[in-house]
Amino acid sequence: MIEPKALPDALGADWLALVHAPLHARWADSFLADCARLLPAIHALNQRTLAATLKLTVDAKGVLTAVRVARASGVGAFDRAALEIVRDASPFSTPPTALVGDDGLVHITWRFARDSRQDAVAGASVGRVTWPPARAVPALLAQGIPETAFKPIEG
Repeated sequence: MIEPKALPDALGADWLALVHAPLHARWADSFLADCARLLPAIHALNQRTLAATLKLTVDAKGVLTAVRVARASGVGAFDRAALEIVRDASPFSTPPTALVGDDGLVHITWRFARDSRQDAVAGASVGRVTWPPARAVPALLAQGIPETAFKPIEG
């Protein structure tokens, strides 16, 4: 099955592709394949319309700090499998500094689907928390990072 690709200019597309590898091995190659192989076609976990969207929070080292279901599929076992797979895949590759927000974290939205979308990078996006300068600059200075306090953010 061919998954949709992320837009090459999407924020963090290259890093999301690195995160995708361990997720895909667990989601598509294992969980979805096992559901298709071991369960009847009419089983709830084999419904082609299933999709769950998760919110992941990753620290600057690639360690998962939080994960939750943002949009449930309607089948609890499907959603729980997606959560477990994300937890098992952590830690992820270290994210580029440009993706780490002022809160020191990378916020990811990732869709897990039963159809051909599977866990494709095209169903993922990165969000950054950006504080106003009055909050961001003192926080950076307090961390002892004055050289980055006034450096423009690239992304």
